[in-house]
Amino acid sequence: MKQLRLPLSVSGLVIGLVCLRLLFPERPENYIGVRALLDAFFAIGLLALTLLLSGATGWKILLMLKIDRASNLEVGLFSLTIGMSILAYGVLGLGVVGILTPGMILLWMLGLAIWTIDQWKMIILKIPGWINALINNWRSLGVPQNAIVFISLIILSLDVLLALAPPIGYDGLIYHLQGPRSFLDAGRIVLLPENWQANGPFTIEMLYTVGMAFGSDVFSQLTHLVYAVCLLLATYSFTRRFQGRRESWIAYAILLGIPLIPYLAALPNVDFSWALYELLAMYGLFIWRETRGKNWLILSGLMVGWALGSKYFALGWAGILGLWVLLESHKDGWKKMFFAGFLFGSLGLLVGSPWYIKNMVLSGNPVYPFIFGGPGWDFPRLNFYMKYAQGFGGGRGLLDYILLPLKIYTEREKFNAGYIELPSLLFPLVFLLPWIKRNLIINILAILTFLHFVMWAFSVQITRYLVPIFPALSVITAYILVDLSDRISLRIGRRVLVAVLVGSMLTVTIIIIYLNFINNRPLPVIAGLESKYAYLMRTEKSYPAQQYIKHNLPAQSKVLLMWDGRSYYCGGRCLPDTDQSRWARLFIEIGPDTSRLAARLHSMGITHLYLSAGDARYIISHDLTAQTQRSVDYFSRSFIPSCANEIYNDTWVMIYTLTCSD
Repeated sequence: MKQLRLPLSVSGLVIGLVCLRLLFPERPENYIGVRALLDAFFAIGLLALTLLLSGATGWKILLMLKIDRASNLEVGLFSLTIGMSILAYGVLGLGVVGILTPGMILLWMLGLAIWTIDQWKMIILKIPGWINALINNWRSLGVPQNAIVFISLIILSLDVLLALAPPIGYDGLIYHLQGPRSFLDAGRIVLLPENWQANGPFTIEMLYTVGMAFGSDVFSQLTHLVYAVCLLLATYSFTRRFQGRRESWIAYAILLGIPLIPYLAALPNVDFSWALYELLAMYGLFIWRETRGKNWLILSGLMVGWALGSKYFALGWAGILGLWVLLESHKDGWKKMFFAGFLFGSLGLLVGSPWYIKNMVLSGNPVYPFIFGGPGWDFPRLNFYMKYAQGFGGGRGLLDYILLPLKIYTEREKFNAGYIELPSLLFPLVFLLPWIKRNLIINILAILTFLHFVMWAFSVQITRYLVPIFPALSVITAYILVDLSDRISLRIGRRVLVAVLVGSMLTVTIIIIYLNFINNRPLPVIAGLESKYAYLMRTEKSYPAQQYIKHNLPAQSKVLLMWDGRSYYCGGRCLPDTDQSRWARLFIEIGPDTSRLAARLHSMGITHLYLSAGDARYIISHDLTAQTQRSVDYFSRSFIPSCANEIYNDTWVMIYTLTCSD
């Protein structure tokens, strides 16, 4: 009877959540009342079940691989990451087959639960022991470590509350959420030429699909927050294993002290899942380097495969790690070198391949829409976007590349994609490494990080895309700080040096996150004291104009969003501009000919134009061709007076109705 108690309890919880959602669907946008708390409860409950299911699934895989010499934290991190990835790939499979429905997703999760029932029971039984061990470890911490824990809990609490509020993240409203919604509406994975970002590797968004299938988009934000926490813990764990206890706390605090980390954590992005996969892939290889255990090489190959399934940018990192595997194993003989390289590479490619095969089948281009273009992406459109992407950063000359580490700080607006994008102010300490005590692990880590940075430098120079190397830089910086502090004779001087440098970074971060919390004020909308409509009206810049479109324009209207790709809250009337160049490309193609431009818009079924002035200014600042500026000037000075009437205006958006006839 006792053996059945746990499975029955978990089954009861699952049934309870399903009934809760059936009886109380997601509240309407205008709703005010206690039912809002049920939405928050459902999202947290679904997350808890997902994590439990993922942990059990991943643990079973680790047992099959016979992973040894791993700490409890390492087992937990790898298990959770493996399980969430398998869950996501199952949802992908449902989408490919064409049965992507809430019922089939629930059946997939049920199947995983049955397969891992023994691991479920073991995890649930071990939870009290883990909590006791955590409390005992906490009691043994010193004052600095307790301060870091206290700050972490404050930041986590603020982030959880921000994550429970309706999504307002820019990228999320373009494709991280809109993509899963489109797939659910179609019941399958489809090609989305006008939402091109949703066609890339989409592993984490498949997890977001789970939440959206059951009416919870905040589930995606909570999930991304989990990945952020795992990234911090993996950085701590890696440093603890390969350096020491003191360095591990400092590395953790340095990473947490980057404002971008907690700021992005509560948004429905994929930055931290991608970064975690890359970090764990490297983590596994460092352990393989010590043990030469084939199981760790397999685990690393799985992680790099899921990194490939999260971002196209992971292709470069996979190549770097593959090269390291060959160099590291060449001393074992060419046969073992070939085996290690083949095992790592083939696993990575196999695990990452479904997304690239899907693109090949649907568009004829495995990396759609890049390099080869594809449906809806002819050469002019692709070329325009690539030129725009090159507008980020500090230039492409030799001197620009040499000064790039400095320019990231001194010219940060050129590397900014709309977030608080600045690496840790402590990272420049890595340039002291040649004068610091030699350490083989740190040297290898520095070489891998440098190669990763070079790869980034020759691609899109957006600071946010450096997040995957922030953990490694934090480890290296922590090592340097410890070495420098050890050279100070007075013990109190050592503590002051590290406490002031690291503590100041944490202080700045907590202030920024608190100000973000105060600015958004999520508590009223979570508690039901404020409607989602009212919350979004004051926090999401595009929302007021898009609500005007939904409630004031005729149902047959078709509105071209100019320089704004966000359509999540707009409905079917809006045609988003996800590459933020549609009007500029029309202007380049047709020229300053009002009648022909109007005719083209009519042929597209466009009845209204929506000008996002703020987004246009942002694109202009990164458009090296100046074509965006010219197209905006023509639109304002010539096209509007001749062919459009303004019907809506706020501080961010203007909406016009087309007045020209065909």
